[in-house]
Amino acid sequence: MIDQARIEAAIQDACLDVFDGGPPGPMLYKRLRRGIEARLRRFVRGRFTIEVGEGSLPEEVAVAVTVQTQRRVEQVSVQMTAL
Repeated sequence: MIDQARIEAAIQDACLDVFDGGPPGPMLYKRLRRGIEARLRRFVRGRFTIEVGEGSLPEEVAVAVTVQTQRRVEQVSVQMTAL
């Protein structure tokens, strides 16, 4: 079982570090994906994938993390305002 709250906190921390006031777009998504990946490597056991930007609204960024362990696959989704 994954620690959903801890993954959500890692996503939110990465968003706070990366958002620079610019509009969401490919460069922001790339930086955000790298920041989240660096944080998750510290405590997630198993394989994970990070999707950034899929289904985002104009001023928001959608992030979905899928974690695959030996027993299950779980997904954590967060939507943050990019202001």
